Amino acid sequence: MINIDETIGILIIQEVGGSIVLHIVLAADGTIHRMGQNKAEHHANGTFIGRTDPKLFNELKSSLHPDMLSVFQHQIENWDIEGQPFNTKVICKTKDRKTGVESTYGGQYTGPSDVVTAFVTKAVQLTDPWYAEQHQVAETEKAAMKPWWKVMCNLNG
Repeated sequence: MINIDETIGILIIQEVGGSIVLHIVLAADGTIHRMGQNKAEHHANGTFIGRTDPKLFNELKSSLHPDMLSVFQHQIENWDIEGQPFNTKVICKTKDRKTGVESTYGGQYTGPSDVVTAFVTKAVQLTDPWYAEQHQVAETEKAAMKPWWKVMCNLNG
């Protein structure tokens, strides 16, 4: 089992039907990667990578607790998968090792344990404001690349 205090990075990946719907990386130095909305009907397209306040990482890291760590090093599969297969991975990295949990389940199954689900939800909530801001910046830059007459047409109606 890892020492929570030594955790320097957290990776979360969720897939539906083999397509990534959520990808989050948070690191102790403030590095952040985010792709997707964590919704089965919205497949991720485009990753935003940047730096943010390390407090985000520390807040997420504080959600790691023994109940969650006890399921690490396990791969949980529901062999009676009905519908699209879902897969959730949570990996924590220390200076010298990685550990995590992976759950594979069908759309009719409840999914990973409650502590893993709560952890993923917390990661999404913590990174949502940054992710929304990056989308806004990308849209602004996209609009800036349009010819001026197309921008003016959009402004006028």
